[in-house]
Amino acid sequence: MSRRRRVVVFSSAATRMAPSPMDPKIVNMLKKAGLGVPASDLEREQEYRLALAPYVKRARDLFKGSFQLMSGAIQAAKGACLDIDHYVISPRYGIISSEERIIPYRFSLAHSSLTTVRQASLRLGVNERLKSIMSKGYDICFLVANKNDLLLVHDPDSGRDLSSMCPSLTVLSAGSTFGLFNEGVRFFGITNIGRRSKKFVSLLEELTTMPLLHYNAKEKQIQI
Repeated sequence: MSRRRRVVVFSSAATRMAPSPMDPKIVNMLKKAGLGVPASDLEREQEYRLALAPYVKRARDLFKGSFQLMSGAIQAAKGACLDIDHYVISPRYGIISSEERIIPYRFSLAHSSLTTVRQASLRLGVNERLKSIMSKGYDICFLVANKNDLLLVHDPDSGRDLSSMCPSLTVLSAGSTFGLFNEGVRFFGITNIGRRSKKFVSLLEELTTMPLLHYNAKEKQIQI
């Protein structure tokens, strides 16, 4: 029997969350604890976790929108012929497992300068985290991210080169990031989040023996 292929997926966190960090109940709980809405202030994480204990959720459950399409496909693929791990690129947390429990927050690097993104990457220890994850020995890697989240994890000029860590890397991101990768990388320039997520699902299905929907029919976790 052939060895199951090992796959790792890095994808951007969604801005849409349930519960929303702006939910009046959450805002009131934070006010009572003397806290504002969580943003980039990771140093206050424990205070937030205490104040928002009922709302601490797994990342794959917290993030909504097209993130759920990707997450459902990944969960389905775990029942297929793949060993697959999913990590989330979060402007607040850096790189976290999709199974990690986190709080709702409101923070994005979407309109930040390259200098700000590089500072955030250093502060969050992204390079060290990447090296630790990739030391597990994956056969296939996917990077599905908006431009600035991509730069958190892949910025060759700053010594973060994901393509050098992956034997086979597929990237789905804004077309403007194409020049950051060498010719051996499979690259799809897709700006729209929804179309990017659907394309990822179709690429993941190339690695399985039948459509992902069939693997997950009972739980109905994936709607394509």
